[in-house]
Amino acid sequence: MINITKKVLEMRRARQIVGVFVKHGFGYLFERIRKGRRKDFERSDAERFRKALEELGPIFIKMGQILSTRIDILPKDYIFELSKLQDETTPLPVEKIKTVIESELRASTGRIFDEFSPLPIASASLAQVHTASKDERELVVKIQRPGIWDVIKTDLDIMEDFARSFRNRIRMHTDSDPVEIVREMKKTLLNELDFASEGMNIEKFRRNFSDDERVFFPEVLWNITTPKVLVMKRIKGIKISKINEIEKAGLDRKKIASVGADMYFKQIFKHGFFHADPHPGNIFVTYDGKIAPCDFGMVGKINPHLKEKLRMLLVSVVKKDIDGILGSLFSLGIVPDEKRNELIDDIYDMLDKYYDIPIGRFNLKMAHEEGFLLLKKYKITLPRNLTLLAKALMEVEALGNLLDPEFDVINHLKPYIREIIKERYSVSGVLDGLSKTGEEYIKFLKNFPQEAGDVLKKAREGKLKFVYEHKGLDNLTSSIDKASVRLGISFIFVALVVSSSILIGRFPFISIAGFAAALILFLWFFISLKR
Repeated sequence: MINITKKVLEMRRARQIVGVFVKHGFGYLFERIRKGRRKDFERSDAERFRKALEELGPIFIKMGQILSTRIDILPKDYIFELSKLQDETTPLPVEKIKTVIESELRASTGRIFDEFSPLPIASASLAQVHTASKDERELVVKIQRPGIWDVIKTDLDIMEDFARSFRNRIRMHTDSDPVEIVREMKKTLLNELDFASEGMNIEKFRRNFSDDERVFFPEVLWNITTPKVLVMKRIKGIKISKINEIEKAGLDRKKIASVGADMYFKQIFKHGFFHADPHPGNIFVTYDGKIAPCDFGMVGKINPHLKEKLRMLLVSVVKKDIDGILGSLFSLGIVPDEKRNELIDDIYDMLDKYYDIPIGRFNLKMAHEEGFLLLKKYKITLPRNLTLLAKALMEVEALGNLLDPEFDVINHLKPYIREIIKERYSVSGVLDGLSKTGEEYIKFLKNFPQEAGDVLKKAREGKLKFVYEHKGLDNLTSSIDKASVRLGISFIFVALVVSSSILIGRFPFISIAGFAAALILFLWFFISLKR
């Protein structure tokens, strides 16, 4: 009975989702499954898509925000429109919020906090934020909206069904799998719904910047934090986008821009752990001039191998080492070997264009956009963390330009580049590289006898198999198959005609049946040639 009720609710929601998209001019997506035609509308597809997400509610707005990070698969106009989405919703009554807190912490709100504000300071699709106090400390309490996971699961299950239909019946313009994109959104939303995990992200940032007095990360109160309730010290400051208020507070805009860029590059090139959503609403400036990020649900992680490849790519770009740049790109594994030769000329042209631009006029956003146009052209999909990184870097440059019109992202990168070069070519760096290479050779030599023995054993037992894949021969194979069938039919046709002619005097009925069969084969043969 529960499953039937769930299916009925999903069908109602699916009908509502389709209805909203049809209303905003996307009926052709569903009609294309039935080979329908698209109608013309005055607004752009991208704007209508944003309007549809806004009408479908907070969860779809959140999905749109996640999609706005996929600059490797979505066109520029879609990224622009989705970036406008504001994750704001009508606040829930404080009684419902208190019910979540008390259920999670098994105590009344009055016992947990000395004071708890009934008015939220923020209300979004996944959570509501209230101020509170405890033991003379001003706090911020982030509470998950009740029942939100069931809503998300229902919507994402429906979206996955739609994505599967589109993948099977509509030719996609990229190699990206729409089902995998929906599953990735599901994973991202799951991570954002785990407030204990967000608290751990905050703690990691606090450790990474424990020796940097220019930035501030709030303290988490773990004794009253759960997966649905996050309690932390309140950030007192000004949103970084409020330039007039920053100036009135007597703070140096250029210094703030510089510290913000430095903080972010340190996250990427030193820690390999970065805030993946640094838009203006998620960064504050404290009254003593410290940069204070908030909302740590979406983070990016760069493993040591990827971090080293990115560092080498950066060094190659600065040194104008085109071969080094190409080598770094291909070593990242994002460009298939068969596309290597086609892509090289385009990369040469792009790099040559930007090398002629003075540093002061270099536009990181424009370079990103041209780079991602190349990715779309060759249907290359980046790993999730690289798309988050690219999007975040553009946000950082935009914030820098907002605070300081003379902000130059390349100049802020130079100290890190010098440090990378120094580390790589210092005596300790060379020795470390040799040590790692030696360890790889030792591991290879240690494992080789066993792996070779396994291969020989399979060969002796007749279990060794070689698999090959032919490419570009599908049409030829199909043509050969058709020709073979037609040749066989031709032989049967001739045999039937000859034998029926011989038998016509002695066995007329058999002869007539043979001629009839030959006629049917001839008609089939003629029709197959027309196809």
